Amino acid sequence: MEKNRKMIIRAAAVFVCLLLLFIALRALMGSIGENSISGGGRFAGKFSNEKIALLTVSGPIFSSSKTIDLLEKYGKDQSIKAVVLRIDSPGGGVSACQEIVAELKKYKKKEGYNKKLVVSFGTLAASGGYYLGCYGDRIFSNPGTLTGSIGVIMENLNLEELLNKIGVKEEVIKSGKFKDTGSSMRKMTTEERQLLQGVIDDVYSQFVDAVVEGRGAVFAAKIKKANKLGDKEQVSREQVIAEIKKYADGRIFSGSQALQYGFVDELGTQEDAVNWTAKACGISGEPVVVTPKKDVTFLERIFGDKSAEERFRGVFHGNGLSYMYGK
Repeated sequence: MEKNRKMIIRAAAVFVCLLLLFIALRALMGSIGENSISGGGRFAGKFSNEKIALLTVSGPIFSSSKTIDLLEKYGKDQSIKAVVLRIDSPGGGVSACQEIVAELKKYKKKEGYNKKLVVSFGTLAASGGYYLGCYGDRIFSNPGTLTGSIGVIMENLNLEELLNKIGVKEEVIKSGKFKDTGSSMRKMTTEERQLLQGVIDDVYSQFVDAVVEGRGAVFAAKIKKANKLGDKEQVSREQVIAEIKKYADGRIFSGSQALQYGFVDELGTQEDAVNWTAKACGISGEPVVVTPKKDVTFLERIFGDKSAEERFRGVFHGNGLSYMYGK
């Protein structure tokens, strides 16, 4: 018995040592990294006044600060002529997405930084991922990209029956009848469901308004072409909204379908997006592309990538409103 106990202790000690070694290696690898510059030679990025910044948004979006900080940095840097925003995300929290969009709009406006914003979709650019992308001056998508999923979701578990079986009951003292709306301890009332549906509908309208703001001219041109309208004939906002809502019911679609429906401008890769941006900015030859230094957080060092950390944060997002596909 004593011998077995010692063997178990030794095995546990070895496991802990290996785990600590793994975490230490992750931390060491994560601490290595600097601004990455490609194109135009080894030192071109330090001296060139015509750079393109490549900014990537990947994984679930529950925090906006890093993306906003980088947009501000690139906006103020006079050598950065444009940003290519690479999106590979299923979306995320509504507020985080809206904060990033506010900075994207500032980046483009004449009274802001007045620079080009070109978007490239990766494997997935759905829901909040598309919400960010629709503000691009031009949107590139791979044919097989999954995008769309325009809508809002709020989820809640009802644990009442399970808790009743094990004898757990909640006592609630509240200031108003709606204060514990969304509680997992009981079934939702009809009034509460109507209240939350009203919130969902309002935030959904905000999503549709964003697509109108970002892509309204494209959809108006599509409507004109389909109805053979003259140049002087106007397309109303209501017509544009109706066209968008044909596909804005939460469904996903491929990049090829998105082009057909009017949600993207061109099928192409990230490289295609960078080359188009360079030409649009009047940059001749191979463009100098700047990517941000990778600041690796503790959770990233353990899990290995940003998306894992964001999913960890998403656990604590609870039943908040999300522009999220596949939540």
